[in-house]
Amino acid sequence: MKGLIVAAGRGTRLGKLTKDTPKALLEVADRTILQRMITAMTNCGINEIGLVRGYLANKFNIPSLKYFENPNFEKNNVLHSLMCAKDFLIESVNEGEPLIVTYSDIVVDSSWIEYATTMSADIALICDSNWEYGYVGRSQHPMTEAELVVFDDKNNLQKIGKIYSLLNKEIKLGTINVAEFIGMFYLSPNGILKLLNTFDGLTKSLGPTDAFGKSAEFQTAYLSDLFQYMVNAGDQISVATAISPWFEIDTAQDLRRAEDYFSKSN
Repeated sequence: MKGLIVAAGRGTRLGKLTKDTPKALLEVADRTILQRMITAMTNCGINEIGLVRGYLANKFNIPSLKYFENPNFEKNNVLHSLMCAKDFLIESVNEGEPLIVTYSDIVVDSSWIEYATTMSADIALICDSNWEYGYVGRSQHPMTEAELVVFDDKNNLQKIGKIYSLLNKEIKLGTINVAEFIGMFYLSPNGILKLLNTFDGLTKSLGPTDAFGKSAEFQTAYLSDLFQYMVNAGDQISVATAISPWFEIDTAQDLRRAEDYFSKSN
């Protein structure tokens, strides 16, 4: 099992906090977000970890990591940043090793990583089924910004994205299965090939500034755009839900909330 952390972006909503420091290197209770993720992975037996860097790349200097560069990070989002580690993905396929991919701005404990390693589907999105609780008091990042998934009774993905406004009524009525994608997913070697083949096909038919999914331009597309495209094309993507504390660090308020939680060792 391998791990890959996508950490190319700046995190502009954090303002001056990321002026001289990449978001992943901000501290939460005396440990950086990145250190916490590495510890969670190694605690679960993941000892080969890659990292995609871009903004202030020279600030990342942990010798144990395998680095990949996104020189176009200012024009890209997480999808194209992920593909900057294509060699790492192909290496995982050749070695028959599954892969846990994660955003760099989430703070989780080892239980989330351990859960991700138990997946058997080719592609499994790790999601929080108690997601609404995490938005209590989170005024700077409202529910409308949540990256939600809708799935059927067999846990197959149907819809994904920032679709809260479209689903508000169904969510309140409890007529759909909905959870929040936490920014972590599992790929089997076959799942990696599916992802790569889909992306390669898209790059042959789309230019960087062509619209794709819910993104105005292909080059700024989210992973959720790719996942939705795959589902629409008939690919099966699994949704794996759990209930455990985690934090997405998108604003200064998020950072304070995570700091408060881990400082009190709740």
